[in-house]
Amino acid sequence: MRGSTDRKILWLVGMVLGLLALGTAGYVLIEGWGAVDSLFMTVITLTTVGFGEVKPLSTAGRLFTMGLILLGVGTLAYGCARLAN
Repeated sequence: MRGSTDRKILWLVGMVLGLLALGTAGYVLIEGWGAVDSLFMTVITLTTVGFGEVKPLSTAGRLFTMGLILLGVGTLAYGCARLAN
């Protein structure tokens, strides 16, 4: 049983790291920001802090942010459901 829980936690951590990488790369490519600004924007987006944009977003950046929020919240909900089983 313990091994199953460990695998679920590792899966969730891997998904979060993947989302961080995806979000950071997305902002670098879409907005042309540096890695630190892109990572910061990804972290505040995924944690739903609502701190505001690092810099003004283009329309493509806004659409990307909406998708990233949905992926992040969905991943967290799915991960919590998996851990509960």
